[in-house]
Amino acid sequence: MRNTTWRSAAAACRLGVLAAVALGLPAAIASRPLHAADDAAVADASDESDPLNDVRTRYAMARLKLAELDLQRAVKLNRPMANAIGALEITRLTNHLRLMQRQLEIAQGKPQSSAREVGLAAAELAVETAQADLDAARAANKRTEGAIKEINVKRLETKLDIAEIRLELYRNPDFIPSPIDEMQWHIDQLTEQLLDLRHRVESRSTNDFGNME
Repeated sequence: MRNTTWRSAAAACRLGVLAAVALGLPAAIASRPLHAADDAAVADASDESDPLNDVRTRYAMARLKLAELDLQRAVKLNRPMANAIGALEITRLTNHLRLMQRQLEIAQGKPQSSAREVGLAAAELAVETAQADLDAARAANKRTEGAIKEINVKRLETKLDIAEIRLELYRNPDFIPSPIDEMQWHIDQLTEQLLDLRHRVESRSTNDFGNME
């Protein structure tokens, strides 16, 4: 199972790089590791005889497979019609794939500390994503003044602040995330996504930053 899993992860990483390059994005977006652990430590820490560890690994493998398929679908949609799926969305899907790869590594190597390790990897990725969104908005405004409204730029700056504070929290060695902490973070993310979606629907906005078209 381990060999099959790593082949899957390696193929997924290559797919992420190809998708990024095909859309004119930096290949480093897909290839840069997320808080990568020492390979030897990952291998030595696993206990393959534990049935619960096997379930965790199979769950992580299934999520990785779904992330691969989501990215493949987006890339295929862009073949007959350029930019059917926006570059920022491809970046998010590629980054999500990287996170699923990291979760698989953790499930295989450090099952007892997986919650904290996954939380740290997710926090690092959230900062990268928020920074990329803000950089894209600022770049759009450099190309065309006022392309992204000031209030939406401020929202992106605030999202980056939130992501950086969360990462700071996870990097604090004294912080031990509880199940309630994890649940609240996911609720906060879903709430923000639903509010963004509602704004787009009500304002008939089709871009990534919430501008009214």
